[in-house]
Amino acid sequence: MRNFILLLAVLFVPVSAYAYLDPGSGGILFQILAAIAVTIGIFWRKLKRLFTGRKGEQEEIDKAVQDMVKNDPENK
Repeated sequence: MRNFILLLAVLFVPVSAYAYLDPGSGGILFQILAAIAVTIGIFWRKLKRLFTGRKGEQEEIDKAVQDMVKNDPENK
């Protein structure tokens, strides 16, 4: 708890930065955050599969179709 309070004190105590942020900086920051969100949204299934180790939905469907074709009596 003491470390947490110390961390908050370090993060929120104002320190002079001697820097200037023009109005365009907020737009650039928004674009960066939007691009990150869109990228995560597009690749969510692949990221989820990477971290969980599960097969994707399409791979499961393909395997099920192959099993159906293999076990179909008309193909023998």
